[in-house]
Amino acid sequence: MHQRKRPTRPAGFTLLEMLTVIAIMVVLLSIVIPASSNLVASNRLTAAGNLVASLAAFARQEAMGGNTMTALVMLARQGTGNDGRAFTVLRYDPARGWQQSQPWAVLPTGIVVDMSDTAACSFMLDSSQPFPFLKAGQANPPVKYQGVQLQATGSYAARLFLPGGGLVNADIPTHIRLVEGEFKEGSIVHTRGTPPTNYVDITIIGDTGQIKIDRP
Repeated sequence: MHQRKRPTRPAGFTLLEMLTVIAIMVVLLSIVIPASSNLVASNRLTAAGNLVASLAAFARQEAMGGNTMTALVMLARQGTGNDGRAFTVLRYDPARGWQQSQPWAVLPTGIVVDMSDTAACSFMLDSSQPFPFLKAGQANPPVKYQGVQLQATGSYAARLFLPGGGLVNADIPTHIRLVEGEFKEGSIVHTRGTPPTNYVDITIIGDTGQIKIDRP
C-alpha cells in the first residue's frame, strides 16, 4: 500500500513569526541603545580624565627634570567654544621667560570642567595669583589662545609646579572635576542633571604634585 504523503509546510516565515521577531528586536534595541550611549559618554569622561592627568604629570616632570617652574593652564572664560575644555603647559626659561611647551589640548566633545562647582573644582579658586618672573613686555598670563592674549582675570585658571615637583601654595591641593555638559552663557549646563552623578575628579596633591584620578 502506498502511504499518503503529508503536506509539507512552505518554506519561510509566517507573518505572525515575522512580527514576533520584529517586536523582540525593538525591545532589545530599546535596551541596547541607551546602554551604548552611556558607555560612550563614560569612555569620553575616562579619556578626558586621562588627558588632564597626563598634562599635569607632564608639567610636574618638566619642572623636576628642568629644575624650573611650570604651569598647568586651563582656558576658562575667554569667550570661545572651548572654554573649560582646553589645557596647555607653560615652562619658565630664565633667558626667555614663560614659554608654552605644549600645544593646547581639548577635551572630548561633550566633556567640560565643572567651573560652576568651586567646592568640587577648586582649580578655579586657587589660580588668581599673577605669574612670577615675567620678562619685560610679557603679559599676565604669558599665553595666547588662537592668537588672542588671555586676560589677567577670569579667562584662565592655572597652578604652578616648583622644581621639587610640588605646587606653589603647597598647603592647598587642587581639584579638577570633569562632567558631561557644556559651558553656555556663563555657566555649566550638565547633560545628565544637576548635580552630576557621572564625573571624573583629578586631584593634584600640593606637597608632592602627584596626581590622583577618582570616579564615583
